[in-house]
Amino acid sequence: IDTAAIYQNEESVGKAIADSGIPRSEIWVTTKLWDSHHGYDAAIEALATSLEKLGLDYLDLYLIHSPNTGKLVETWDALIAMQAAGFIRSIGVSNYGPSHMEALRTHGRPLPAVNQIEMHPMNYQERSQLLEYCKEHKILVQ
Repeated sequence: IDTAAIYQNEESVGKAIADSGIPRSEIWVTTKLWDSHHGYDAAIEALATSLEKLGLDYLDLYLIHSPNTGKLVETWDALIAMQAAGFIRSIGVSNYGPSHMEALRTHGRPLPAVNQIEMHPMNYQERSQLLEYCKEHKILVQ
């Protein structure tokens, strides 16, 4: 299941998960942190809100939806802390380019496990540098 705070459907997704009767361990849940909640404290609060709305104790994957605010490192640090605390199994980004991920790397932070991007035959060539960067740094493109 792939959702996001900005989609405003986390509560209904959480209800569907609960109503499904499928054990939590058999459902992969990804959600995304929206731009208005970038920054260390705001990201932690947003994660708590997403978990509450989803009715979950942890996420399988939490993504920063975009790099638009420029608070790349402090927002990433919040995800690292919440992963260490057990609230997130994997952390990643969405719509990041090589320069955004390089900002994390040059500040000594681990790189994301995933970079979720729009990908199709019409933009494949323009994404080649990004795809190569992700391949080189073992970042899964989703």
